[in-house]
Amino acid sequence: MPPTAVPQTWDTRTVIGATAWILTLQFFVAQVVAQVASAAPYHPSLQFVSDLGNTVCGPFTYYTDGQPVFVCSPRHDLMNASFVACGVLLLLGLFLTRWPGGRAARVLLGIAGLGWILTGLAPENESLLVHSLGSLAVIVGGNAGMIMTGLATRRVPRQRARAVFSLVIGAVGTVSTLLYLTNTFLGLGLGTMERLAGYPLPIWTIVMGVLLLTQERRH
Repeated sequence: MPPTAVPQTWDTRTVIGATAWILTLQFFVAQVVAQVASAAPYHPSLQFVSDLGNTVCGPFTYYTDGQPVFVCSPRHDLMNASFVACGVLLLLGLFLTRWPGGRAARVLLGIAGLGWILTGLAPENESLLVHSLGSLAVIVGGNAGMIMTGLATRRVPRQRARAVFSLVIGAVGTVSTLLYLTNTFLGLGLGTMERLAGYPLPIWTIVMGVLLLTQERRH
């Protein structure tokens, strides 16, 4: 008689946590929907992502140059909910997964998750200070957390590719953050530089979720 196949087991916590990280993809979908629905011209290379979460229609003054930009985002609720969801999903993944990133990386990424929640709960036009602190937590904590993940896993067997990816994308985000915070946009526009600083974290989260789920599938 043929041997009986051994049923594959899944760690439910890891699967849920990894899936939560993959669902961070909604961040990019929400941006596209909000941008398409914008009732005012929206230029991604020149404007903040947060403009899509601005809750009023009218001029909004940028801190970078003091010049007003007209914003009107009918889907601001969707964008702000997406910010909050990103934070919740990141924190959920950190709590549930058996992820070898190290304590320092967990703390930094946890700060980034809380920052995401703050940006959604405090739109730029309602509380610029709180919103800015949340955004700062995302780009500084998130990029530092990715780098710490890479450093913590670079010598772990079968984790080196993940470590290299974390180090590279974290470094890109960190350099872009420094340029963004010093208003050095290299001719790319503040919107582009903000995205180069902020996009590495959601991209990393999605990729890590896929890798964790794939790894769990092989067990």
